[in-house]
Amino acid sequence: MVEDNVIKEIAGLIDCGLICHLNLLTMQLKYYSKEEEYEDFPSEIVDDVLLIIEKDSEDWMQIDPLESGESYRIMEDFAYQMEDEKFQVDLFNALNKSKPFRNFKWLIDNSDYRQNWFDFKAKKLFSHVKLLIALKLSPDGIVELNENGEI
Repeated sequence: MVEDNVIKEIAGLIDCGLICHLNLLTMQLKYYSKEEEYEDFPSEIVDDVLLIIEKDSEDWMQIDPLESGESYRIMEDFAYQMEDEKFQVDLFNALNKSKPFRNFKWLIDNSDYRQNWFDFKAKKLFSHVKLLIALKLSPDGIVELNENGEI
């Protein structure tokens, strides 16, 4: 199985919008930005990564950044578990207005719950990556989850 530190690194990278490729035999990790959104990743780097992966494509798995709907659900889950009822209402109001991502971020950045949010999101991303890897490694594509929805 993949070590937690590798899963944590991948979770952090996809949180930054990077596409990751993990070699399931060697645990080698390659990543690049989506559609070269950042100048830090010249096309030669992306081409080199894709060339390496193509040679042994069976050994590699791709892990993409979350879609906006998945990110929205994480924000919603955070709001649901919020014990401060007033702030919980504020979060749901922010999520139900136009530009929910910007509204949510502004509320979080100007609250006492900023670190709670980062910890919550990191845990959710970690679980997401762990599940994707477990599904890929499972011979029948089935993974058993506990009552918390975790592996």
